[in-house]
Amino acid sequence: MAGRLDLIIEKGSTFTRVFTWQTRDQETGALIPVDLSGYTARSMFRETHDSPQAFFDLSTENGGILIDSFAGKITLKIEATQSTNVIYDSGVWDLELYQGTNVTRLIEGRVKLTPEVTR
Repeated sequence: MAGRLDLIIEKGSTFTRVFTWQTRDQETGALIPVDLSGYTARSMFRETHDSPQAFFDLSTENGGILIDSFAGKITLKIEATQSTNVIYDSGVWDLELYQGTNVTRLIEGRVKLTPEVTR
Protein backbone atom coordinates (compact mmCIF):
# COMPACT_ATOMS: atom_id res chain seq x y z
CA MET A 1 0.00 0.00 0.00
CA ALA A 2 1.33 3.42 -0.99
CA GLY A 3 2.29 5.95 1.64
CA ARG A 4 0.32 9.19 1.77
CA LEU A 5 1.91 12.64 1.49
CA ASP A 6 0.29 15.94 0.57
CA LEU A 7 2.55 18.52 -1.11
CA ILE A 8 2.60 22.30 -1.47
CA ILE A 9 4.30 23.71 -4.57
CA GLU A 10 4.97 27.44 -4.88
CA LYS A 11 4.34 28.55 -8.48
CA GLY A 12 7.39 30.25 -10.00
CA SER A 13 9.79 28.51 -7.60
CA THR A 14 11.96 25.46 -7.99
CA PHE A 15 10.45 22.52 -6.12
CA THR A 16 12.73 19.74 -4.87
CA ARG A 17 11.67 16.89 -2.62
CA VAL A 18 13.86 13.96 -1.58
CA PHE A 19 12.35 10.67 -0.43
CA THR A 20 14.22 7.76 1.11
CA TRP A 21 12.73 4.28 0.69
CA GLN A 22 13.68 2.21 3.71
CA THR A 23 12.93 -1.22 5.10
CA ARG A 24 13.61 -2.87 8.45
CA ASP A 25 16.62 -5.13 8.83
CA GLN A 26 15.18 -8.46 9.97
CA GLU A 27 18.05 -9.14 12.37
CA THR A 28 18.55 -5.75 14.00
CA GLY A 29 15.23 -4.00 13.35
CA ALA A 30 17.14 -0.95 12.14
CA LEU A 31 15.87 1.01 9.14
CA ILE A 32 18.07 0.51 6.08
CA PRO A 33 17.75 2.00 2.59
CA VAL A 34 16.27 -0.15 -0.16
CA ASP A 35 18.77 -0.78 -2.98
CA LEU A 36 17.19 0.90 -6.00
CA SER A 37 19.64 -0.47 -8.58
CA GLY A 38 17.78 -1.22 -11.80
CA TYR A 39 14.76 0.94 -10.90
CA THR A 40 13.25 3.75 -12.93
CA ALA A 41 10.57 6.12 -11.67
CA ARG A 42 7.66 8.22 -12.85
CA SER A 43 5.47 10.79 -11.13
CA MET A 44 2.43 12.59 -12.49
CA PHE A 45 0.43 15.51 -11.17
CA ARG A 46 -3.15 15.95 -12.44
CA GLU A 47 -6.14 18.11 -11.53
CA THR A 48 -8.14 14.95 -10.65
CA HIS A 49 -7.45 11.23 -10.86
CA ASP A 50 -9.48 11.09 -14.10
CA SER A 51 -7.94 14.15 -15.79
CA PRO A 52 -6.56 13.22 -19.22
CA GLN A 53 -3.72 15.75 -19.03
CA ALA A 54 -0.93 15.85 -16.42
CA PHE A 55 0.35 19.31 -15.48
CA PHE A 56 3.67 17.82 -14.34
CA ASP A 57 5.08 14.59 -15.81
CA LEU A 58 8.36 13.68 -14.12
CA SER A 59 10.50 10.63 -14.81
CA THR A 60 14.02 9.31 -14.62
CA GLU A 61 13.99 9.43 -18.43
CA ASN A 62 13.23 13.18 -18.65
CA GLY A 63 15.44 14.22 -15.69
CA GLY A 64 12.55 15.19 -13.40
CA ILE A 65 13.43 12.31 -11.06
CA LEU A 66 16.88 11.31 -9.87
CA ILE A 67 17.61 8.00 -8.11
CA ASP A 68 20.54 7.45 -5.74
CA SER A 69 20.42 3.66 -5.88
CA PHE A 70 22.51 2.65 -2.87
CA ALA A 71 21.15 5.36 -0.56
CA GLY A 72 17.54 4.49 -1.48
CA LYS A 73 16.91 8.15 -2.34
CA ILE A 74 14.47 9.44 -4.95
CA THR A 75 14.53 13.15 -5.80
CA LEU A 76 11.66 14.94 -7.54
CA LYS A 77 12.54 18.23 -9.19
CA ILE A 78 10.20 20.72 -10.83
CA GLU A 79 11.93 23.74 -12.35
CA ALA A 80 10.62 27.26 -11.70
CA THR A 81 9.84 27.63 -15.41
CA GLN A 82 7.63 24.52 -15.22
CA SER A 83 5.63 25.69 -12.20
CA THR A 84 5.12 29.30 -13.33
CA ASN A 85 2.38 28.76 -15.90
CA VAL A 86 0.36 25.98 -14.26
CA ILE A 87 -3.29 27.07 -14.26
CA TYR A 88 -4.43 24.70 -11.51
CA ASP A 89 -4.50 25.50 -7.79
CA SER A 90 -4.73 21.90 -6.58
CA GLY A 91 -4.64 18.32 -7.75
CA VAL A 92 -3.45 14.81 -7.04
CA TRP A 93 -0.10 13.12 -7.56
CA ASP A 94 1.73 9.84 -7.12
CA LEU A 95 5.21 8.35 -7.44
CA GLU A 96 5.72 4.93 -9.00
CA LEU A 97 8.91 2.89 -9.20
CA TYR A 98 9.52 0.37 -11.99
CA GLN A 99 11.84 -2.63 -12.00
CA GLY A 100 11.25 -4.73 -15.09
CA THR A 101 7.53 -5.51 -15.17
CA ASN A 102 7.06 -4.83 -11.43
CA VAL A 103 5.44 -1.51 -10.53
CA THR A 104 5.35 -0.12 -6.99
CA ARG A 105 3.28 2.94 -6.15
CA LEU A 106 5.44 4.30 -3.37
CA ILE A 107 3.61 7.53 -2.43
CA GLU A 108 0.38 9.31 -3.36
CA GLY A 109 -1.49 12.37 -2.19
CA ARG A 110 -2.95 15.79 -2.94
CA VAL A 111 -1.01 18.80 -4.13
CA LYS A 112 -1.70 22.49 -3.53
CA LEU A 113 -0.14 25.11 -5.81
CA THR A 114 0.23 28.57 -4.31
CA PRO A 115 0.34 31.64 -6.59
CA GLU A 116 3.45 33.72 -7.17
CA VAL A 117 3.33 37.42 -6.27
CA THR A 118 6.79 38.50 -7.48
CA ARG A 119 6.97 38.15 -11.27
